[in-house]
Amino acid sequence: MLMRKRKARGFTLIELMITVAIAAILVILGIPAFNSTIKQNRLATQVNEIVTMFNLARSEAVKRGNTVSVCTTSDQASCDDDATWAQGAIIFSDLNGDGSVDDDDVIIRVTDAMSGNSTVDYAGFGGDTIQFLPTGRTNSQNGTFTLCDSTADDEYARAIILSATGRARLYINSGDSLSCTGS
Repeated sequence: MLMRKRKARGFTLIELMITVAIAAILVILGIPAFNSTIKQNRLATQVNEIVTMFNLARSEAVKRGNTVSVCTTSDQASCDDDATWAQGAIIFSDLNGDGSVDDDDVIIRVTDAMSGNSTVDYAGFGGDTIQFLPTGRTNSQNGTFTLCDSTADDEYARAIILSATGRARLYINSGDSLSCTGS
């Protein structure tokens, strides 16, 4: 019987070092693309939260048959004209229509501050309170909420356009139409 010598199988140290070096290069090249994906997903989530907030307020106004207000808040308990939309909002059944949370008003939902240091600028409304009437319409003209990530990169800007009819729709930046420099 002949015995054959088996050749040892495995990696040499040089082969292992080359494999680790190639893996490190691929990870370094992939991280910027992954950061971009994280930014886009965070903004998409935040846009969806704001649209959901307005849709809820609109449907509650119709369902309850009275005014439902959405206002900015810094303490998640009362309306605050100095707060920003990124700090949070309160949706409440505004029985007397004054735009502030009173003892007889019912708080429907309180939203938390946005994560990731995102900014929300708005234009077109008179003040930091939006009221939805029992018809589903708003008490004001069209308004635009512009969301930007913490780097204020216009490429990632998103806008929510809230029409006077109460409908919220998304606008994604194409070209230079949205700007985050004022954020």
